[in-house]
Formats: sequence, structure tokens, C-alpha cells
Amino acid sequence: MKRNKKRKYDKGTLSDERNLNTAKQNRKTLFCLAGSCVFFVGLYFAAFHLRDTAYALFSMVVEAGLYLLLPALFLAYIIINRGVSNDVPEPEQLSDGLSGQEKAALIEEIKRRHKQARPLLYFLFPLVFIVGFDVVYTMFFT
Repeated sequence: MKRNKKRKYDKGTLSDERNLNTAKQNRKTLFCLAGSCVFFVGLYFAAFHLRDTAYALFSMVVEAGLYLLLPALFLAYIIINRGVSNDVPEPEQLSDGLSGQEKAALIEEIKRRHKQARPLLYFLFPLVFIVGFDVVYTMFFT
């Protein structure tokens, strides 16, 4: 069997620009997630190590803040995104009572809301793991 040759794209083609933009976006997402993970994990472990010291009040405030921040961010995400689905409906899936302009405006509104809600996930995912880790640690190791 012959192997498919890899396609070589000329510099400056639309496909290369899309791949470059996707790579930049993925890199930005990775750095945002890594930064928020480092921040929240550092904050959690600082509070964890200060539990039995004179800064116990600080520790309790930080841990309570993390526990309260998680549902607050989750509710904010649901309200802004109008649910947890990221699907954008096709114009044919919308009500027949809407005109073409209303359907286009509704689809743009849904896309705008998805774009607004996305940054909340950069903070929500690390908090889920930290709170989950804390619950498991508290339940089984103390």
C-alpha cells in the first residue's frame, strides 16, 4: 500500500492562517488554565499549611472563600451562558414564527453569550479539582 504524502501548503494560505490562529488560541488557553491552577493551588496549600498556626483565621477564610466561589462561578456561568450547552442552533431549528433577521440576531446573541461565559471556565475548572481534592482528603485522610 502506498502511504499518503503529506500535503505541503504554501505560506500564507487560509488553512495555515487558521492553524496558526488555532495554535495561538490553544496556547493562550493553556497559559490561562495553568496560571489559574497555579494561583488557586498555591492559595489552597498556603491556607492548608497555615491551619495550625496563628494564621488559622486566614486559612478558614481562604478555604470558605474557595468553597463559596465554586458555586458562585458555576451559577454565573449558567446564567450568562443560559445553560451548560455550547451548541449553537441552526436557523432551521429555530421557531418558524421568527424572521430571518430575528433568527440571525438570536444566533449572534447565543454566540456572544458563549464567548462571554468562556473565561469563567478558566477559574471554574481549577476550583472543581481543588475542592474535590479537599473533600477527598478530608473524608479519607483525616
